[in-house]
Amino acid sequence: MKESEGVMPKPQVTVLIPFYNTGTYICDAIESVFQQTYQDWKLILIDDGSLDNTITLVEKYLHDPRVTLIKNFNNLGQSKTLNIGLSITDTPWVITLDSDDWFYPHTLLDLVNASQSVPNNTGVIHGNLTACFEEYGKIVRKTNVTGHQVTDRYQFILSYKGICPRFYRTSALKEVGGFPFDDPYDGRHIEDLPVLLKLIEKYQFHYVDKYLYHYRQHVGMETNNRKIVTDKMKWVIKEALVRWGDEYEPIFETIEDDWIKVKELKKK
Repeated sequence: MKESEGVMPKPQVTVLIPFYNTGTYICDAIESVFQQTYQDWKLILIDDGSLDNTITLVEKYLHDPRVTLIKNFNNLGQSKTLNIGLSITDTPWVITLDSDDWFYPHTLLDLVNASQSVPNNTGVIHGNLTACFEEYGKIVRKTNVTGHQVTDRYQFILSYKGICPRFYRTSALKEVGGFPFDDPYDGRHIEDLPVLLKLIEKYQFHYVDKYLYHYRQHVGMETNNRKIVTDKMKWVIKEALVRWGDEYEPIFETIEDDWIKVKELKKK
């Protein structure tokens, strides 16, 4: 039966937006979903115990039957909050969107189109991003960041600089247990890296050479969180290498703005 005969296409993707005290930024994120050229989506908003007016801002979107709002009574952190959204996701694909970031209008269409031709063992589809540097509420600079095709788990660690957006096969994400939180930071901060390291053990990653994501970098907040993020990154990578047979010791180096990367995997 055709769509014109009364049957709507089955949504192929759910967008998960967890938020905590995001304020007006969240409207940019949600509006970017509504403005997609591909409209057969579902949107799950998960409030992680916000204390500001963010809930009030998102309520105006709840008239749309594609939108679901979940409220945590306590602040659980990013990974646990995403898992709550994942638990009710029933579409073949799921994508995360940080509450202060936003999509390009063609993002979901390009990713859904890519998903139609990838092998069944593809767990993640990703692309390029535009980093938007913000100071005092104004975007002062933009930088385009290209991704690359991931070939194996060790190459992923050596070349890791974050991948965005992250368009997950829902069954694969659930099969590895969702977003891990069994770390010293209780699943807070860089929630993407631990789950990507689990997925790459069993699944392929597929790279789409298109700009699909706007990543907002808050200059002031960046400094405050840097040490926590780099410490967790070290912990997560070391834990994965042990899980993979404990053959290599990661040698880290400091790069621009005091961030880190793995310079070398030294054979033990």
